[in-house]
Amino acid sequence: MARTVRFFKNRMEVYASYSSAQLNYHGPKPANLEEGLNLSIAKWTAIVQYLEENSQYIEDGGKNTCGLCMLFWDFDGCNGCPIQTETGGRNYCEGNKPFQFYSLEDFYSDEVLDAAKEELKFLKQLKKKYLSQE
Repeated sequence: MARTVRFFKNRMEVYASYSSAQLNYHGPKPANLEEGLNLSIAKWTAIVQYLEENSQYIEDGGKNTCGLCMLFWDFDGCNGCPIQTETGGRNYCEGNKPFQFYSLEDFYSDEVLDAAKEELKFLKQLKKKYLSQE
């Protein structure tokens, strides 16, 4: 596979080479919870779409591509993040359910796509729950 770039909504893009791919975000920091959730949903939508079309590992970009991290993450943790609230108060998504994407050892298995789909579903549920309260 030659080096390619694929663009997704909300300035998400994937750089792919022979052995892996990297998700990147080139845009402004979200201004509020709605923008943060939309950007996080765009991230996981891009990951799911990429995995459905490619049997290749994708590096998700961590906090640099997560709208909620851009709003809530700091060196003390994720205070106020709806993911932290809904998953029992742990900092950082790694190790939290449904965020099993990060703990899978075989990045080339169907489990990776399934985990990414679960994360996308979870974020959409959060958006519905948190934004319907406003």
